[in-house]
Amino acid sequence: MEETFERVEFLNRLRSLQWLCSDTDTTCPKALLVLPGPDGRFNTGSVHIIKYLFQGSIGKELQDDVLKEEFEDLEDMTMLIKEKSVSIMYRYDRLH
Repeated sequence: MEETFERVEFLNRLRSLQWLCSDTDTTCPKALLVLPGPDGRFNTGSVHIIKYLFQGSIGKELQDDVLKEEFEDLEDMTMLIKEKSVSIMYRYDRLH
C-alpha cells in the first residue's frame, strides 16, 4: 500500500496518543477512551482527540469543539486507544 502524506501524518498522531498509554507504567493511563458524541455528552476532551487525530488540528484550532462537516459522523463512534492497539466501535447501520 502506498504511503500518502496524510496517512503517515495520521499514523504519527495515533502513535503519539498511544505513547501516552502504558500497560506497565503506573503513572500513565492504561488507555484513552474516546466518546465524542451524545453517548459521551459531547465530551470536550474526546472531541479534541478526534480533531487532532482525524483533522490534524493543533493549538488554537482545538478550542472550537465543532468537528468539520465531513467528520461529524465520527461523533457516533467509540474508540479505545491503548499502548499497542486501537479498538473502534461504530454501529454498522449508521454507515452511509
